[in-house]
Amino acid sequence: MDIRYIYWFKSQIKILILLILFVTTAPASTLERLDSLRLAALARAGVDSITNQMSLISANRAVNTAIQQVSSVFPAVEKSSADTCSKGVVSYAIGDTTFRTLIWCRIWRDQPPTDKQNLAVLKIVPADSVYEYVEQGKTLAETEEPLAYAYAWAGSLYVSPAPVYEDILMYGYLAIGLSLLADDSTTNIHPRYRELIVEHAAYLIREDLGLEKARDE
Repeated sequence: MDIRYIYWFKSQIKILILLILFVTTAPASTLERLDSLRLAALARAGVDSITNQMSLISANRAVNTAIQQVSSVFPAVEKSSADTCSKGVVSYAIGDTTFRTLIWCRIWRDQPPTDKQNLAVLKIVPADSVYEYVEQGKTLAETEEPLAYAYAWAGSLYVSPAPVYEDILMYGYLAIGLSLLADDSTTNIHPRYRELIVEHAAYLIREDLGLEKARDE
């Protein structure tokens, strides 16, 4: 990867802070569709789209690449899901291929025949450090019950302790933004990050046309 790109992307963190603190000149609602994101990126890059300096396919590719890269760095897409547990089963497939990072997990425990129910908060632990985290909290000091935790690994969500009944597992996570295939496709990127999509797509467009190299010379 070009070192200039790395420096550029780091600089966008500062830009993002400014975008959060101040109202941008372009309303976020106008940056929801592929066509509006593409036109904004072309304008930001200083490219006259009417003269076909860049093909539609290339411009769309720049927007989608920006969506992918920005949402892989920033919490630009938040989602949630739920699953019905099975007795003794500790792992559940995460069906969303855009899944990135687990951020919260709850389990609604059902306890027949008493019909008692309770919502338990599961501690999120790193998948590569489960042993260390569990050893540090073998029991909950107040109840002497096993530490309840969850972690994500290889497309599955693992929970402990194992469900006893048909408990309901609920979790939230960060995801990678969806690619936009048609002009009227709408992005699931949070509005506050859409200006950053435009900035990054504009950089990719200028780089594709050799404008970044010319500017540095």
